[in-house]
Amino acid sequence: EKKISDIVRMTIADAGNLIFCVAGNRCGPGEPTCSDKSTVATVEAYRIGKPDKGWLNIATLPGPPRGWIAAACAAGRLFAFGGGYFDLSSGKQETRRSVLAYAFEPRANRWSQIADLPTPLSGADAVAYRNRYIILIGGCSVTSHSVFEPSLGRTVEEYNDIVWVYDIREN
Repeated sequence: EKKISDIVRMTIADAGNLIFCVAGNRCGPGEPTCSDKSTVATVEAYRIGKPDKGWLNIATLPGPPRGWIAAACAAGRLFAFGGGYFDLSSGKQETRRSVLAYAFEPRANRWSQIADLPTPLSGADAVAYRNRYIILIGGCSVTSHSVFEPSLGRTVEEYNDIVWVYDIREN
């Protein structure tokens, strides 16, 4: 049986009777947690009213496999925004951020592309407000800059203070 602990840097969203685990990184012991081989586009749902049924695999998130996605549920749909992925086109692994955004309709088991984000974004949080608005908070964007983190002994991306609001009725 799948365990949610098998995935890191994923996003959890609650749709009332379903809890979604959206994309992220899946790796085994000793494997890097951030690579083109560990990043997944799988989406799983847990049926709260039927815990004996376990996790349900649903339609894969469109676009490149990625983690650090912002996701929230409103009006019975799941919304997923941005995320980080790995590009190998230059011959080496480069981290990229996505502008892609999608809405998932559970009854149809189908994703639809919605308006792109204004700028690439990963690592943001999302929350639904009044069952109509998705508020995206923070994350790393193209305006983020790198800072040296002494406790880690390496350079990391600094999170920003951007807040965006997506209106699910107006797209």
